[in-house]
Amino acid sequence: MAVIGGPSMVATFAFVVALAFAPEPGAPQHDFAAPGLDAAAVEAGLRARVGDTLDDWQVSVEPSSQADRYEVEVRDSAGRPVEQRSLELIGDSDEARSRELAASLALIIEAQATAPDPPARTPGPASDEADDAPPALPRGFVVVEPHLELGSPNALAPGVGLGLGGGGWLVNDRLQLRGRVRWTHAWSGEVQVHGLRTSFGVGGGFPIGRWWLGGLVMPGFAWTRGVSTEPSSRFAFGGELSAVAQFRLPRAVFGVRVGTEATLPAVLMRPLSEAPSVLTLVPLRWMLSVELGFGI
Repeated sequence: MAVIGGPSMVATFAFVVALAFAPEPGAPQHDFAAPGLDAAAVEAGLRARVGDTLDDWQVSVEPSSQADRYEVEVRDSAGRPVEQRSLELIGDSDEARSRELAASLALIIEAQATAPDPPARTPGPASDEADDAPPALPRGFVVVEPHLELGSPNALAPGVGLGLGGGGWLVNDRLQLRGRVRWTHAWSGEVQVHGLRTSFGVGGGFPIGRWWLGGLVMPGFAWTRGVSTEPSSRFAFGGELSAVAQFRLPRAVFGVRVGTEATLPAVLMRPLSEAPSVLTLVPLRWMLSVELGFGI
């Protein structure tokens, strides 16, 4: 008489039983196997103390390089380590050491289970660290530059005008590259002239908070045209040597420059009329310039 199902039925039954008693996918894994311990006794003792709470943690035990010591690591259900300790077990048998380890692990798990959650971060005033953060500063700028010029006491020839300038900071704000184009109107008695200057150069300085303090050297060219004068126009080399202070906001830059404006050679203009007036732009003229613009 044949056995119904034969060997295949037995194999199928064994497979079903194995699936029934297999751990659920994703369930925490525990590793209590280590020399001098009874892994089953450790788990049984631990479950007797913490119950199903054990399934919320992953526990592993490894022997230490020192006798009677074991390295214990407890992780949460996501696998993040929450506790690492080195425990000394003084029991004189595997069962005694296993009970001792189960008691120590139970204390660790209970302490972690009852530990308060860290307080949630709620929106509020900026912290002191945020207040201490360096201010956001622009890396460059474009500014308009109203200015005033004065010559020597014997050739004052005051001048006023407007310019457009721009530049940027480099090397941790220690250097500043800059260029400008400037129009100036100057006069002396009946003589009037208009001037156009272009300059490009570099400055050196240092930042103090939102301030930048330094000096500028900007060589360039100057073209001067008179109103009914002899000669009618002159071309010269020129430039600016000045001290500068700038205040920087994220989208705005304000500054002031004080120094000298050079004109080489000096420019001399006479009227075409019989008037005795003479305008002289001496080689070095005092200059004050204000900067108003935006940061980039």
